[in-house]
Amino acid sequence: MGNWYIYILRCKDDSLYTGITNNIQKRYEKHKSGNGAKYTKIKGVKKMEIIFLSKNRSEASKIEYILKKKTKKNKEILITEEKERIEFIKNIEKKYKMQIVECVEK
Repeated sequence: MGNWYIYILRCKDDSLYTGITNNIQKRYEKHKSGNGAKYTKIKGVKKMEIIFLSKNRSEASKIEYILKKKTKKNKEILITEEKERIEFIKNIEKKYKMQIVECVEK
């Protein structure tokens, strides 16, 4: 099975892109080179903001969906506020019975 990553990228126009992958370095390089998602190809990539680690693709996809439903303002708070990240992880684990293995702020 292996680990899956849920990530938020900041684009050059300051918008945020959320995605999942099982190889974070390779996927980030694809986004930066313009060979990732159509969105990041058009907007350009500035930097990786945050990475969550999940134990399987199914859970990663569900977490990605939850993140994509958040407003940009709420994603910005999640990126900048450790307390909000901890609360987000606790809510995921309690409400959805899923585990976020790790969260890395870039």
